[in-house]
Amino acid sequence: MSPIRRNNRWLPAALWPVVAAVITVSSVPSCAGDAGDKPAEQPPAGPAPLRLVVDLPDAVGLSGLDFDERGLLLAVPERRPLLLPLRFDGSRVTAGGPPVPLTGAPPDLDLEAVAAIGPGRIALGTESQERDRAEDTILVVTLHGDRAAVTETLALPYALWELRGDGNRGVEGLCAAGNLLVAAAEIVGTAGKRRFAPVARRPLTGGNWVPYRLMLASETGRISALACRETASGAALEMLAIERHYGVVLLLGFELPTAGPGGDLEPRVLADLTRQLDKAPNFEGVAFLPDGSIALLADNDNGGVIQGQTELAILRLPAPAADTPVAAARESRQREQVAVP
Repeated sequence: MSPIRRNNRWLPAALWPVVAAVITVSSVPSCAGDAGDKPAEQPPAGPAPLRLVVDLPDAVGLSGLDFDERGLLLAVPERRPLLLPLRFDGSRVTAGGPPVPLTGAPPDLDLEAVAAIGPGRIALGTESQERDRAEDTILVVTLHGDRAAVTETLALPYALWELRGDGNRGVEGLCAAGNLLVAAAEIVGTAGKRRFAPVARRPLTGGNWVPYRLMLASETGRISALACRETASGAALEMLAIERHYGVVLLLGFELPTAGPGGDLEPRVLADLTRQLDKAPNFEGVAFLPDGSIALLADNDNGGVIQGQTELAILRLPAPAADTPVAAARESRQREQVAVP
Protein backbone atom coordinates (compact mmCIF):
# COMPACT_ATOMS: atom_id res chain seq x y z
CA MET A 1 0.00 0.00 0.00
CA SER A 2 1.35 3.41 -0.90
CA PRO A 3 2.07 5.95 1.86
CA ILE A 4 -1.06 7.85 2.87
CA ARG A 5 -1.63 10.68 5.28
CA ARG A 6 -5.28 11.03 6.09
CA ASN A 7 -6.26 14.55 7.16
CA ASN A 8 -9.36 15.45 9.12
CA ARG A 9 -12.24 15.98 6.70
CA TRP A 10 -14.24 18.90 8.06
CA LEU A 11 -16.64 21.12 6.15
CA PRO A 12 -17.63 24.74 6.93
CA ALA A 13 -19.85 24.85 9.98
CA ALA A 14 -22.45 26.85 8.06
CA LEU A 15 -23.14 23.85 5.85
CA TRP A 16 -24.04 21.69 8.83
CA PRO A 17 -26.86 23.25 10.91
CA VAL A 18 -27.16 21.79 14.35
CA VAL A 19 -30.34 19.77 14.22
CA ALA A 20 -29.24 16.79 16.26
CA ALA A 21 -31.00 15.97 19.49
CA VAL A 22 -28.81 16.66 22.54
CA ILE A 23 -28.03 13.66 24.69
CA THR A 24 -26.65 14.07 28.20
CA VAL A 25 -23.69 11.71 28.27
CA SER A 26 -20.05 11.79 29.30
CA SER A 27 -17.15 12.74 27.03
CA VAL A 28 -14.81 10.16 25.56
CA PRO A 29 -12.21 9.17 28.16
CA SER A 30 -8.65 8.04 27.91
CA CYS A 31 -8.84 4.41 28.89
CA ALA A 32 -5.87 2.28 27.83
CA GLY A 33 -4.54 -0.05 30.46
CA ASP A 34 -5.32 -3.28 32.27
CA ALA A 35 -9.03 -3.96 32.66
CA GLY A 36 -10.44 -5.18 35.94
CA ASP A 37 -13.54 -7.25 36.56
CA LYS A 38 -15.88 -4.26 36.85
CA PRO A 39 -17.87 -3.53 33.66
CA ALA A 40 -18.36 -0.05 32.27
CA GLU A 41 -20.91 2.07 34.14
CA GLN A 42 -24.24 2.77 32.46
CA PRO A 43 -25.21 6.39 31.72
CA PRO A 44 -28.60 7.85 32.57
CA ALA A 45 -31.16 7.67 29.78
CA GLY A 46 -31.31 10.90 27.78
CA PRO A 47 -33.53 12.32 25.03
CA ALA A 48 -33.97 10.20 21.93
CA PRO A 49 -31.75 11.10 18.96
CA LEU A 50 -33.09 12.44 15.69
CA ARG A 51 -34.15 9.58 13.39
CA LEU A 52 -34.12 10.00 9.60
CA VAL A 53 -35.28 7.56 6.94
CA VAL A 54 -32.81 6.84 4.13
CA ASP A 55 -35.37 6.57 1.33
CA LEU A 56 -33.20 5.47 -1.58
CA PRO A 57 -33.61 2.42 -3.87
CA ASP A 58 -30.23 0.93 -2.99
CA ALA A 59 -30.36 1.77 0.74
CA VAL A 60 -31.17 -1.78 1.82
CA GLY A 61 -29.06 -3.90 4.15
CA LEU A 62 -26.44 -1.17 4.63
CA SER A 63 -23.45 -1.67 6.91
CA GLY A 64 -20.50 0.56 7.81
CA LEU A 65 -20.33 4.35 7.61
CA ASP A 66 -17.57 6.91 7.00
CA PHE A 67 -16.78 10.22 5.25
CA ASP A 68 -14.70 10.51 2.12
CA GLU A 69 -12.58 13.48 1.09
CA ARG A 70 -15.58 15.06 -0.68
CA GLY A 71 -17.52 15.31 2.56
CA LEU A 72 -19.95 12.54 1.55
CA LEU A 73 -21.00 9.69 3.77
CA LEU A 74 -20.12 6.24 2.41
CA ALA A 75 -21.99 3.02 3.17
CA VAL A 76 -21.97 -0.47 1.68
CA PRO A 77 -24.76 -3.03 1.20
CA GLU A 78 -23.74 -6.25 2.91
CA ARG A 79 -24.69 -8.58 0.08
CA ARG A 80 -24.26 -6.46 -3.06
CA PRO A 81 -20.95 -5.21 -4.53
CA LEU A 82 -21.75 -1.49 -4.37
CA LEU A 83 -20.51 1.66 -2.69
CA LEU A 84 -23.34 4.02 -1.75
CA PRO A 85 -22.52 7.74 -1.35
CA LEU A 86 -24.95 9.65 0.88
CA ARG A 87 -25.41 13.36 1.53
CA PHE A 88 -26.66 14.64 4.90
CA ASP A 89 -27.71 18.31 4.87
CA GLY A 90 -28.70 18.59 8.52
CA SER A 91 -32.33 17.57 8.15
CA ARG A 92 -32.49 14.81 5.55
CA VAL A 93 -30.42 12.16 3.78
CA THR A 94 -30.22 12.14 0.00
CA ALA A 95 -28.09 10.43 -2.64
CA GLY A 96 -24.56 11.81 -2.83
CA GLY A 97 -24.25 10.44 -6.36
CA PRO A 98 -25.07 7.23 -8.20
CA PRO A 99 -24.14 3.90 -6.58
CA VAL A 100 -20.60 2.85 -7.51
CA PRO A 101 -20.24 -0.75 -8.77
CA LEU A 102 -17.46 -2.72 -7.09
CA THR A 103 -15.44 -5.38 -8.89
CA GLY A 104 -13.05 -7.92 -7.40
CA ALA A 105 -14.92 -8.58 -4.14
CA PRO A 106 -15.12 -12.34 -3.46
CA PRO A 107 -18.76 -13.43 -3.81
CA ASP A 108 -18.62 -15.54 -0.65
CA LEU A 109 -17.79 -12.52 1.54
CA ASP A 110 -20.29 -10.06 3.02
CA LEU A 111 -19.27 -6.39 3.22
CA GLU A 112 -19.55 -5.21 6.82
CA ALA A 113 -17.50 -2.03 7.33
CA VAL A 114 -16.08 0.89 5.34
CA ALA A 115 -13.23 3.32 6.00
CA ALA A 116 -11.92 6.11 3.77
CA ILE A 117 -8.13 5.82 3.78
CA GLY A 118 -7.13 8.54 1.33
CA PRO A 119 -8.26 10.25 -1.88
CA GLY A 120 -9.96 7.66 -4.05
CA ARG A 121 -9.14 4.78 -1.68
CA ILE A 122 -11.25 2.96 0.87
CA ALA A 123 -11.01 -0.21 2.96
CA LEU A 124 -13.86 -2.67 3.48
CA GLY A 125 -14.27 -5.11 6.36
CA THR A 126 -15.73 -8.50 5.46
CA GLU A 127 -17.11 -11.69 6.98
CA SER A 128 -17.83 -15.20 5.73
CA GLN A 129 -19.94 -18.17 6.77
CA GLU A 130 -16.88 -20.36 7.38
CA ARG A 131 -16.56 -21.53 10.97
CA ASP A 132 -13.35 -21.92 12.98
CA ARG A 133 -11.33 -19.77 10.58
CA ALA A 134 -7.91 -18.29 11.30
CA GLU A 135 -8.50 -14.80 9.91
CA ASP A 136 -10.82 -12.40 8.16
CA THR A 137 -10.16 -10.27 5.11
CA ILE A 138 -10.04 -6.51 4.63
CA LEU A 139 -10.41 -5.35 1.02
CA VAL A 140 -8.51 -2.27 -0.16
CA VAL A 141 -10.47 -0.55 -2.95
CA THR A 142 -9.43 2.08 -5.49
CA LEU A 143 -12.05 4.33 -7.09
CA HIS A 144 -11.84 4.95 -10.85
CA GLY A 145 -14.45 7.55 -11.76
CA ASP A 146 -17.84 5.87 -11.55
CA ARG A 147 -16.40 2.41 -10.75
CA ALA A 148 -14.37 0.81 -7.97
CA ALA A 149 -12.09 -2.21 -7.86
CA VAL A 150 -10.37 -4.28 -5.18
CA THR A 151 -6.64 -3.71 -5.57
CA GLU A 152 -5.25 -5.25 -2.38
CA THR A 153 -6.26 -7.50 0.51
CA LEU A 154 -5.19 -7.50 4.16
CA ALA A 155 -5.62 -10.32 6.67
CA LEU A 156 -6.69 -9.78 10.28
CA PRO A 157 -5.34 -12.91 12.07
CA TYR A 158 -7.27 -13.98 15.16
CA ALA A 159 -4.21 -15.72 16.56
CA LEU A 160 -3.25 -12.28 17.90
CA TRP A 161 -5.89 -12.88 20.60
CA GLU A 162 -5.66 -16.70 20.66
CA LEU A 163 -9.11 -16.84 19.07
CA ARG A 164 -10.74 -18.38 15.99
CA GLY A 165 -13.28 -16.83 13.67
CA ASP A 166 -16.94 -17.84 13.62
CA GLY A 167 -19.54 -18.01 10.88
CA ASN A 168 -21.32 -14.73 10.07
CA ARG A 169 -19.06 -12.77 12.43
CA GLY A 170 -16.17 -10.86 10.93
CA VAL A 171 -14.59 -7.41 10.66
CA GLU A 172 -17.60 -5.31 11.67
CA GLY A 173 -15.64 -2.19 12.64
CA LEU A 174 -13.12 -0.32 10.48
CA CYS A 175 -11.86 3.26 10.56
CA ALA A 176 -8.78 5.32 9.69
CA ALA A 177 -7.27 8.47 11.18
CA GLY A 178 -3.80 9.95 10.99
CA ASN A 179 -1.71 7.21 9.43
CA LEU A 180 -3.50 4.33 11.12
CA LEU A 181 -6.10 1.78 10.14
CA VAL A 182 -8.12 0.37 13.06
CA ALA A 183 -10.20 -2.82 12.87
CA ALA A 184 -12.62 -4.48 15.29
CA ALA A 185 -14.08 -7.98 15.05
CA GLU A 186 -17.49 -9.25 16.06
CA ILE A 187 -16.17 -12.38 17.74
CA VAL A 188 -15.74 -12.25 21.51
CA GLY A 189 -13.01 -13.49 23.86
CA THR A 190 -12.89 -13.70 27.64
CA ALA A 191 -10.42 -12.23 30.13
CA GLY A 192 -11.18 -13.38 33.66
CA LYS A 193 -14.84 -12.53 34.23
CA ARG A 194 -14.89 -9.99 31.40
CA ARG A 195 -15.79 -10.31 27.73
CA PHE A 196 -13.69 -8.48 25.15
CA ALA A 197 -13.76 -7.61 21.45
CA PRO A 198 -10.58 -7.91 19.34
CA VAL A 199 -9.36 -4.49 18.19
CA ALA A 200 -6.11 -3.80 16.33
CA ARG A 201 -4.28 -0.90 14.71
CA ARG A 202 -1.93 -0.98 11.74
CA PRO A 203 -0.03 1.72 9.80
CA LEU A 204 -1.70 2.58 6.50
CA THR A 205 1.76 2.48 4.97
CA GLY A 206 2.15 -1.18 5.95
CA GLY A 207 3.38 -3.13 8.93
CA ASN A 208 2.10 -5.42 11.65
CA TRP A 209 -1.18 -5.31 13.54
CA VAL A 210 -0.95 -4.20 17.18
CA PRO A 211 -3.70 -6.03 19.13
CA TYR A 212 -5.92 -4.67 21.90
CA ARG A 213 -8.73 -6.13 23.96
CA LEU A 214 -11.76 -3.82 24.15
CA MET A 215 -13.70 -4.73 27.27
CA LEU A 216 -17.42 -5.04 26.58
CA ALA A 217 -20.09 -3.42 28.74
CA SER A 218 -22.88 -5.99 28.47
CA GLU A 219 -23.27 -9.73 28.91
CA THR A 220 -24.27 -10.42 25.30
CA GLY A 221 -23.26 -7.48 23.07
CA ARG A 222 -20.76 -7.59 20.21
CA ILE A 223 -19.04 -4.81 18.27
CA SER A 224 -20.91 -3.84 15.09
CA ALA A 225 -19.24 -0.55 14.08
CA LEU A 226 -16.23 1.68 14.72
CA ALA A 227 -15.31 5.34 14.17
CA CYS A 228 -12.14 7.27 14.94
CA ARG A 229 -10.48 10.67 14.64
CA GLU A 230 -7.21 12.24 15.72
CA THR A 231 -6.68 14.07 18.99
CA ALA A 232 -4.65 17.31 19.15
CA SER A 233 -1.63 15.62 20.72
CA GLY A 234 -1.53 12.80 18.20
CA ALA A 235 -0.81 10.37 21.05
CA ALA A 236 -4.20 8.69 20.76
CA LEU A 237 -7.23 8.35 18.52
CA GLU A 238 -10.68 9.30 19.80
CA MET A 239 -12.80 6.20 19.23
CA LEU A 240 -16.47 5.26 19.06
CA ALA A 241 -17.87 1.74 18.93
CA ILE A 242 -21.37 0.27 18.82
CA GLU A 243 -21.95 -2.73 21.07
CA ARG A 244 -25.17 -4.47 20.17
CA HIS A 245 -27.14 -7.70 20.38
CA TYR A 246 -30.84 -8.44 20.83
CA GLY A 247 -32.00 -5.98 23.48
CA VAL A 248 -28.56 -4.29 23.67
CA VAL A 249 -27.53 -1.13 21.76
CA LEU A 250 -24.70 0.79 23.45
CA LEU A 251 -22.48 3.57 22.14
CA LEU A 252 -18.99 3.17 23.62
CA GLY A 253 -16.18 5.73 23.76
CA PHE A 254 -12.47 5.19 24.40
CA GLU A 255 -9.02 6.33 23.30
CA LEU A 256 -6.62 4.13 21.35
CA PRO A 257 -2.88 4.87 21.68
CA THR A 258 -1.19 5.60 18.36
CA ALA A 259 2.15 4.08 19.43
CA GLY A 260 3.52 1.46 21.79
CA PRO A 261 2.40 -2.08 22.55
CA GLY A 262 -1.19 -3.26 22.68
CA GLY A 263 -3.18 -3.86 25.83
CA ASP A 264 -6.63 -3.67 27.38
CA LEU A 265 -9.05 -0.84 26.65
CA GLU A 266 -11.76 0.09 29.16
CA PRO A 267 -14.54 2.01 27.39
CA ARG A 268 -17.21 4.28 28.76
CA VAL A 269 -20.85 3.86 27.82
CA LEU A 270 -21.75 7.16 26.18
CA ALA A 271 -25.37 6.30 25.38
CA ASP A 272 -27.74 3.41 25.98
CA LEU A 273 -29.92 3.53 22.88
CA THR A 274 -32.14 0.67 24.01
CA ARG A 275 -33.52 3.09 26.62
CA GLN A 276 -33.55 6.13 24.36
CA LEU A 277 -35.23 4.62 21.30
CA ASP A 278 -38.47 2.75 20.85
CA LYS A 279 -37.49 -0.56 19.22
CA ALA A 280 -33.87 0.41 18.58
CA PRO A 281 -32.76 -0.80 15.12
CA ASN A 282 -29.67 -2.84 14.33
CA PHE A 283 -27.01 -0.15 14.09
CA GLU A 284 -24.00 -1.28 12.01
CA GLY A 285 -22.39 2.05 11.11
CA VAL A 286 -21.14 5.04 13.13
CA ALA A 287 -19.34 8.22 12.11
CA PHE A 288 -18.29 11.56 13.58
CA LEU A 289 -20.09 14.47 11.89
CA PRO A 290 -18.32 17.79 11.26
CA ASP A 291 -20.54 19.74 13.69
CA GLY A 292 -19.59 17.44 16.58
CA SER A 293 -22.66 15.22 16.43
CA ILE A 294 -22.60 11.50 15.70
CA ALA A 295 -24.37 9.54 12.96
CA LEU A 296 -25.47 5.92 13.35
CA LEU A 297 -26.63 3.84 10.39
CA ALA A 298 -29.13 1.00 10.81
CA ASP A 299 -29.07 -2.28 8.87
CA ASN A 300 -32.62 -3.41 7.97
CA ASP A 301 -31.62 -6.77 6.49
CA ASN A 302 -31.90 -9.56 9.05
CA GLY A 303 -30.56 -12.71 7.41
CA GLY A 304 -32.10 -11.82 4.07
CA VAL A 305 -35.41 -10.65 5.56
CA ILE A 306 -36.01 -6.89 5.15
CA GLN A 307 -37.41 -5.37 8.33
CA GLY A 308 -38.59 -1.76 8.12
CA GLN A 309 -36.65 1.07 6.49
CA THR A 310 -32.99 2.02 6.62
CA GLU A 311 -32.44 4.76 9.21
CA LEU A 312 -29.76 7.31 10.04
CA ALA A 313 -29.89 8.45 13.68
CA ILE A 314 -28.19 11.67 14.78
CA LEU A 315 -27.07 12.38 18.34
CA ARG A 316 -24.80 14.89 20.04
CA LEU A 317 -22.29 14.55 22.86
CA PRO A 318 -21.66 17.53 25.16
CA ALA A 319 -18.33 19.32 24.81
CA PRO A 320 -15.58 17.83 27.03
CA ALA A 321 -13.65 19.88 29.57
CA ALA A 322 -11.49 22.58 27.95
CA ASP A 323 -8.20 21.12 29.17
CA THR A 324 -8.65 17.63 27.68
CA PRO A 325 -6.92 16.45 24.47
CA VAL A 326 -10.33 15.82 22.90
CA ALA A 327 -11.42 19.40 23.61
CA ALA A 328 -8.18 20.77 22.16
CA ALA A 329 -8.70 18.71 19.02
CA ARG A 330 -12.25 20.02 18.62
CA GLU A 331 -11.08 23.62 19.10
CA SER A 332 -8.46 23.06 16.39
CA ARG A 333 -11.10 21.70 14.02
CA GLN A 334 -13.37 24.68 14.73
CA ARG A 335 -10.53 27.05 13.77
CA GLU A 336 -10.07 25.07 10.54
CA GLN A 337 -13.78 25.44 9.77
CA VAL A 338 -13.62 29.22 10.18
CA ALA A 339 -10.61 29.37 7.86
CA VAL A 340 -12.44 27.59 5.03
CA PRO A 341 -13.91 30.16 2.58
